[in-house]
Amino acid sequence: MILSAITLLTFVVYNFSFETRLNSARISSQQKSLQAKLNAESGLRLALGKLKLYQEGHNMIEKDKKLKDVIPASLLQEVTVVPFIYPVPLGPDANLIQRNALQDFEKESLIQGGMNVEIMPVSGFLNPNNMRIKKNTSGQNPNEPTPDTTNPPADGQFAIHSFIEKEITRAVEEAFLTKKETDETFESLYSDIDPILLVKELKYYVTDKGKFEDEQKGEVEQLYMKKGITPKFAPLTSLTELNLLEGWNDDFVELLKDKFSVHEISIIDINKLTQGQLKLLFPEITDEQSKEFFKYRDGDPNAVENEDNADENNEADGSPHPFTSEEDFKELLVTKLEVTSQEKYTERTTELTQAGLKFGVAGKLFKIISTGKMDNASYTIKAFVDLPIKPPPTPTPTPNPQPPSSSSEDGTAGSSDPPPPPTATPTPVPEEFLDPRVIEIYYND
Repeated sequence: MILSAITLLTFVVYNFSFETRLNSARISSQQKSLQAKLNAESGLRLALGKLKLYQEGHNMIEKDKKLKDVIPASLLQEVTVVPFIYPVPLGPDANLIQRNALQDFEKESLIQGGMNVEIMPVSGFLNPNNMRIKKNTSGQNPNEPTPDTTNPPADGQFAIHSFIEKEITRAVEEAFLTKKETDETFESLYSDIDPILLVKELKYYVTDKGKFEDEQKGEVEQLYMKKGITPKFAPLTSLTELNLLEGWNDDFVELLKDKFSVHEISIIDINKLTQGQLKLLFPEITDEQSKEFFKYRDGDPNAVENEDNADENNEADGSPHPFTSEEDFKELLVTKLEVTSQEKYTERTTELTQAGLKFGVAGKLFKIISTGKMDNASYTIKAFVDLPIKPPPTPTPTPNPQPPSSSSEDGTAGSSDPPPPPTATPTPVPEEFLDPRVIEIYYND
């Protein structure tokens, strides 16, 4: 009887102990997951704080011409996008003093777990929403592309939606061609896919109902009529909406999503241009010229350093030469590499300006990836942050009072009026950024 009671109590105690350990492990896992999430949120706040400092520094430089000549905007961006990692990694060459200093820092730190914060400027400038045919509006905002007229453009007249459609079509065709050449499975599955039809469907999806007119309109409409689905007929708010297009499958979305951006990128960061984007902007560039372009900008790791001519020719040592202004970019393309002529470069930049785009060395749209960790738990937050350009002040009309006419002693009016004052040269308005704001965010994606 006693042995039976002891056996029963032993089983109860063991079962209670097992349940206790299981609940403790479950609660500990939840706590670690919550701590990882808090670390990721802290990393996002840290990134927003760094972008706020970037905004303040950019505005200060824009207001002071002397400061602008000393500190290039590209340097300010490079400092801002430096990643933050905690715990701080130490290289194998770290000495004892550095190791002790890091240990003291970690002891006094309140951070539990770890975090990894990355800030990356978004360089993709192909926005499918700009294929929409827009009406002309007054009071244009500098953060929006210049709208088209309501009437179709005449021959030779620039149209934003036509320009963006042409560039997107070129990008899609090039991506498909490259993928088919390197992937036999992709070639066998999608050899009959027409990239142009995919772009037409995308334009149909984002254009207001009834405004899309194209010879392939019927073919595109059939994709949705067969399944009884109504397209959005409105701009995309996220690239994940590409999965809602009937003619686009997961392979197409995965292949093309990195080439697009649904957020307005009014500044094309020339220090972040990829080879494909450079080819889109300047189709006449050859493969050899493109290779030399990136060797100059990013450096040539295979170059042999020569100390004798390093001082005479700084470009021959293979070191990178990031652009500090658009003039450097223009000089490389027009003068050094002779990719295009001065007239064609000006024509191209004019087209981009009409599309709401311009070249620059520092962007205004950034992607933040904040990862928080606590032991085995991990939580990631991805966010797109925009720094809108401050709209220029509305000019107020100044009254033009008529000066009193000169009179003679007998009261008769003078024969001549004084000349009008000279017209003052308008001062260029500095391009200031507004506070950073999150425009798209993904939790644990």
